[in-house]
Amino acid sequence: MNTLRESAKYILVLFFCVFVRILPRPPNIEPIMSASMPISRKFGSYSGFIFAAFSVVALDFIVGRVGYWTIYTALAYGIVGYAAALWLSRKKEVKGREYAEFALFATIFYDAVTALAFGIQFGQNLEATIMGQIPFTAYHLLGNIILAYFVSPLLYKWIVANPKLELNITIG
Repeated sequence: MNTLRESAKYILVLFFCVFVRILPRPPNIEPIMSASMPISRKFGSYSGFIFAAFSVVALDFIVGRVGYWTIYTALAYGIVGYAAALWLSRKKEVKGREYAEFALFATIFYDAVTALAFGIQFGQNLEATIMGQIPFTAYHLLGNIILAYFVSPLLYKWIVANPKLELNITIG
């Protein structure tokens, strides 16, 4: 990533992600994955990891609910952001379908990792953790697939790949 030129895009998508997560909305309908995929596609795996992880950490700090979950949810979403670059780089043109396919598998990965971490943290047995996770994952899949299909391509087109949003900074 050309850090200075592209930084406005990264920040705009981050603000979008944090702002939408602050708004009242149905449970588990949140934009981290749909925002991380265009960032990862354009700027690569490491930027995708940092973006996704920082999106979690930023909101937890803003709303004052930092805890152990901040660490493992940030790491899990960071891995999703990293993997998005690998998945989406397989094709030259990425449309809503490709974003939605990735969201399906990535949501299942994320929810499995975080469910186990939450279960361990709060002393739940495996059966209770899995039973409680089913409705959580159903909402999460619904939200992530729909947002991936519709929002990710728009974020990519309107912000991430938009040359009008590049900063013209000359140093020296």
